Amino acid sequence: MSYLHDRQSITRQQLYNQFGSDSRLAKFKETFKRAVADVVAVWPEVHITCGREYVTLYLSAPSLTTTDQARSVERASSRPSAAGVDGH
Repeated sequence: MSYLHDRQSITRQQLYNQFGSDSRLAKFKETFKRAVADVVAVWPEVHITCGREYVTLYLSAPSLTTTDQARSVERASSRPSAAGVDGH
C-alpha cells in the first residue's frame, strides 16, 4: 500500500500464485476475504474491495503516522499549555 500511486486491481489467481497456497482457489478466496476483514478491523481507513475475480486496492491513509507527524505531536505536547502557565 505504501508504494501505491493509483488504484490497483489484482486477480485472485495472481494473489493465489503470489502467496502460494496448498488449498484450492475457492478456499483461498474465502480465507483471503476473511484476512482482508481483519486488516480493515485494525486499519479502518484502508480501502480494499474484494470482487468476484479481482481485489482492488485504493489510495488510503497510512496505517501508521509518519516520522514528521509523530515529531509534530511530540513538539506540541512538550510546549507549556495556557493552563500550565497561569497555574490553573
